[in-house]
Amino acid sequence: MNWLMSEKVGTFIQTRTRTACLTMLLQNNVCAHIFVNERNGFNAIQGWLQKDCRQAENHQIAYNVIAICWVISYHPYAIQKFADYNLSIIELVAKLLDFHNKEKIVRITCMLFKVSSSETNLFCSN
Repeated sequence: MNWLMSEKVGTFIQTRTRTACLTMLLQNNVCAHIFVNERNGFNAIQGWLQKDCRQAENHQIAYNVIAICWVISYHPYAIQKFADYNLSIIELVAKLLDFHNKEKIVRITCMLFKVSSSETNLFCSN
């Protein structure tokens, strides 16, 4: 994960590959904790949501980034980051539906919103 999150990686692998690898890595609770708390993962997510995911041909990148959000949304330590208005992750994810109408993107977005609106995770309720 250290290598995937380093700045130099952008020149070696594509964002699509990077996000796919992170999707798999973050299914491990230890890796998810490191991603959120030590590697400023939400800043990377915000950057991808604002730039790479908004391009019409990048359906897979959008799906991967939303899947990353969905996977880490189950962890209590990530709730503060989702609720951070400066990052505005939930708003950026919702905005992606203006750019992509593929079923898998709509489905993963709904899954993220379902987790975020549950009784224990109220970061999206406002």
